Amino acid sequence: MNSVDWMCLAYLLGMALLAVLRRPPRAAVLIFLTHGLIAVAITLLAMWRERFAMVRFLHDWYPLAMFIFSFEEVARFALAISPHWHNDALVRMEENAFGVPPNLWIARFRSPWLSEVLDAGYFSYYPMFPVAGGLLYSRKDKTLFRELMLTSVVMYAMAFLVYLLFPTQSPLHAAGSTSVTAHGGAFTWLVGLVQRHAGVHGNAFPSSHVALAVLCVVFAWRHARKAGLALLPFLVLICISSVYDGYHYLSDVIGGILVALTALGLARVLERRWPHLVL
Repeated sequence: MNSVDWMCLAYLLGMALLAVLRRPPRAAVLIFLTHGLIAVAITLLAMWRERFAMVRFLHDWYPLAMFIFSFEEVARFALAISPHWHNDALVRMEENAFGVPPNLWIARFRSPWLSEVLDAGYFSYYPMFPVAGGLLYSRKDKTLFRELMLTSVVMYAMAFLVYLLFPTQSPLHAAGSTSVTAHGGAFTWLVGLVQRHAGVHGNAFPSSHVALAVLCVVFAWRHARKAGLALLPFLVLICISSVYDGYHYLSDVIGGILVALTALGLARVLERRWPHLVL
């Protein structure tokens, strides 16, 4: 078992206990059993990873599936601890800082070509981790890949804690809408399709999409400079499009960057104190 395994097991146990406290008995039992099965699968992957190459590959990459599963699940518990949305605090802060909320300001420049360019950038988030992680994983020494995975898990753990204690919804949801701008091209349509069928209500502050993209760019920049240079413009587009399309406040974007930088520091501490748990 490495540190990623232990953190994933801690998440499964913590959310199962929250379900017992905040969900009807039947739903709580279902969540508890589901989490138990996932915990068993993680344990078996850790036990058998040295025996089979495919098991080792699955053990290295399963957290990517956990990111998707847990992000969706935490959103369903958005108001389980703090029963109110806290968007007003972010809106007031941005109005005091800028006079006009950045979401409203950037809407003045809305156009079909700008929507398509920014949505192409936003869509680049989805392959970004497989690209950055894949480049590191292709090396004989997998240590850098596992450091990226550990840092990503630490980042998500921090973000999930904020989501539960300080729940916020996107500007679109706060305005009673779930659709992005109607004009644009193929990427605008693709982003809208993903948001309609896989978007969540909540999990806005901090933006874990921005945070994960930052981590990918940082690791690529450090260890595969050409890839880092190629990914950097997409990170910028992700940050801008998150506000432009109404998925996030500017505060969410800044929060995502800060969470990513904090996760880099915390992961480095873990790596130095318990290096055997990274591998």
